[in-house]
Amino acid sequence: MRLEEFDSFKGELKQLCATLGKAYTDALGEAYWRALRDIDLDELQAHVERILLNATAETKFPKPGQLRKKARVTDGVVSSPQTIELRQRSLGMQLEEMEPLHAWHLLDSYLARVEVEEDPASLFYAERFSWCKAQAQLLLKNHGQKWCVADSHCMQVASRLLGGEYISAEHNKLWSNVG
Repeated sequence: MRLEEFDSFKGELKQLCATLGKAYTDALGEAYWRALRDIDLDELQAHVERILLNATAETKFPKPGQLRKKARVTDGVVSSPQTIELRQRSLGMQLEEMEPLHAWHLLDSYLARVEVEEDPASLFYAERFSWCKAQAQLLLKNHGQKWCVADSHCMQVASRLLGGEYISAEHNKLWSNVG
């Protein structure tokens, strides 16, 4: 796909999200774009149409590999546990140094990447999701809950990682003390 086709690409993903009950985020769009930019838009549209026409209540949101005819040819490098650990260590240092808003956006991007790369039933997914959850807890500890619940994007990411009940309780506690 060409860069000028990104809006059309995004429209296809939004159709899938709306039909399959998944929230569209910019991080999701960017992760799928990175994984699928080597195919033609027509190929993507054909796969989206096939999924939309055959979707049932049990249909899960497709992984990028399900939106292409052939497996993507890579350089043969598979993310090993050591590579993932190194990436997470580097990302953790970046999160510590960033302004809170940027840190939450970066964490959201990494979480979207995890959701694209891993099968939700796999051990790798569980480990990487757990790491994201720990980072969210650190961001809350380092920057405070008041800051988190005051920003809608931050609140959405924290809710996904820490649970909506936790964030709602903190939000209610914060705003009940304002009056």
